[in-house]
Amino acid sequence: MGFIVYLNSKLNRTIMIAQSLNLIVRKFDDYLRTLLGAADNQVILARLTNANSTTPPENDNKIILTVVNMERELTISSYASAQPTATALNIVAPPVYINVFVMFSANFADYSTGLNYISETISFFQSNPWFSQANLPGLPTEIDKLSFELQNMATQELSELWSMHGGHYLPAVVYKLRMFPFGGSAMTINDIPPAPNN
Repeated sequence: MGFIVYLNSKLNRTIMIAQSLNLIVRKFDDYLRTLLGAADNQVILARLTNANSTTPPENDNKIILTVVNMERELTISSYASAQPTATALNIVAPPVYINVFVMFSANFADYSTGLNYISETISFFQSNPWFSQANLPGLPTEIDKLSFELQNMATQELSELWSMHGGHYLPAVVYKLRMFPFGGSAMTINDIPPAPNN
């Protein structure tokens, strides 16, 4: 008797992180524009440098949100469970939860202005430490809550981070953004042979 395997992916994995970060950028940008009476966007989601290590012109005089690392959340179990039926065995893989480390850097010609923007960044996320469907409409439905945790970074870690991104140090803060669920595929095995009679 053969085995037939069906895969069924239920989560839209391809846009979850980008969609969520763009929503957060828009909310933070609205806050800054209202606070400062600015007409132009103040916050963008972008890389720090181009492939040739030059700064994109659209980054000038902006707060730049950049993804700097990702990690698996280890406090939540991700063991698959089996749900047998009369004729099949359903293997259900729970989501794997991913934390995304993001950096807000202030790319301003005037150093004091950059420091002021970083201060406003810290204040904003201290007042808004988490986001859900209730306070961030449009957040992917798979996400229950995204929380921001301010990270401490040693001088050596900062040096390595900026070297990796090909840029010179700017006033910046790093947050751990928890958690993005990525669902595994549901697997069904049909034609399970009956258990032998004792």
